[in-house]
This record gives sequence, structure tokens and C-alpha cells, in this order.
Amino acid sequence: MSNLVVVDDRANVVTGAPLPRIVYNPPDWWRRNAACDGCDVENDVALSLLQRTANGGTWTTAGYQREWPVLSATLDFPGTSVAIYMIFFIRVLDSRSTGPANLTFYVDGTIRSTTSVRPEDYAFNSNNFTPRMQMFQAPDLDPNTLHSLRIEWTHGGVTRPAVVVALDYIEFNA
Repeated sequence: MSNLVVVDDRANVVTGAPLPRIVYNPPDWWRRNAACDGCDVENDVALSLLQRTANGGTWTTAGYQREWPVLSATLDFPGTSVAIYMIFFIRVLDSRSTGPANLTFYVDGTIRSTTSVRPEDYAFNSNNFTPRMQMFQAPDLDPNTLHSLRIEWTHGGVTRPAVVVALDYIEFNA
């Protein structure tokens, strides 16, 4: 068994074997290496720190679109465990962004965890993003099964959420 890492939408091959890819839906609303609108993470110092924070210097940000209240990222993988690492941004420049948001994690079609994503629950640095955080882990998977992982970021569709999520990487043991 070895730990394998899938970064954003490209495979980071540790063992020389190809890895599965993350599928984003809708694909146009997930943006690679993008800070969010209204987050004030555009200066060189902030972007440099963000690149050092993210695994491999990359991340994929979920965008907001009122018509798409659910954005998802899925990965099919073999293994006995999986962990998801994310970075959050806060919209400090947009006081109207106060809407609710949730993260839900599914393994093999079953909800394993749901969490509200509220600004008061996370420690944002002076550049308006969090350090990389493990947001989910499932250590108890059947080793003889190809598993399906789905991450859903949902918002109420009324106003933009104050916190924006970015998928940094997914690690699984195969």
C-alpha cells in the first residue's frame, strides 16, 4: 500500500502508474489557480504565499453562479482510505456576500460528512485565505472495491457566500 496524491485536475504520479482524475461539475465554474472575486488576494505577496501553501503550488477554486447552487468534484479510486485537503478564501471586499454555504462529502453514494462553511469557523490569514486544511477523511474503506468520492459545495442561490472553497488535493491509500 502507498499513499497517492491527485492534485487539482492532474495526476501527481508517485509510483509511475497513472492516477485517476478529478472531474469538476460544472467544469466552467471551477477555476484553476484562481482567487475568488472580492477576496483581495491579487497582490504578489499574497499570491506567492498562496502558491507556497497549496500542494504543488496549485488549487482549483469553486466559482459562484446563482444558477448553479451545487458545484461538485468527483474522483473514482481504489483504496482503503481517502483524505481531502482544501483552502478557503473570504470575500473581504464584498460586504454583500453573506450567503450560506455547505460542504458535503460522499463516499460510494453515501453522505459521510456535511459541514457549514462560515467565516467565523476558520482562521483566515492577513491575505484573506486559510492554510491548507484536511476537511474530510474516510480511513475505513473496503480494499477490494473501486470507490467513488464526491465533494459538493452548495449555496442558497440568493446571495454569494462569504467563504469560497478551493480544492487543493485528494490523497488516497492504494
